[in-house]
Amino acid sequence: MVRRGILGDVEKAIVLVSKERGRGVLVEGSLIITAAHCINYSMNGQIVLGDFYIENTRTVKGKLKAAPLAVEPVSDIAVLRSLDSQKFIDDAERFEQFYECTKPLPICTKEFPLFKRFPVYIYNTKGNG
Repeated sequence: MVRRGILGDVEKAIVLVSKERGRGVLVEGSLIITAAHCINYSMNGQIVLGDFYIENTRTVKGKLKAAPLAVEPVSDIAVLRSLDSQKFIDDAERFEQFYECTKPLPICTKEFPLFKRFPVYIYNTKGNG
């Protein structure tokens, strides 16, 4: 059964992240937002040219690979993006196809005053909030 409306859009935009059975969601800018503890990212600060962190994910369209763009462990948030399109041509193309055929979810749907409480709705893959 394919849902219509916002629940259908949410189901299509959900991304299952490999570690800890985490979930993320596709947002504008061809990015995936997830919890930092759900990805395999080393924080030792040693980066060498040619090193790539690759996250294996799954969508309703199938398997997808992504790379961390930003990780903030204290707030427990991570942003994933497509792999390098020059090094991982097929994986980058699959990520772009997923983005093109999936409606990204808005992070916020209306303006709200800073420092004031506002409702947040989080849905799982079954449409339960």
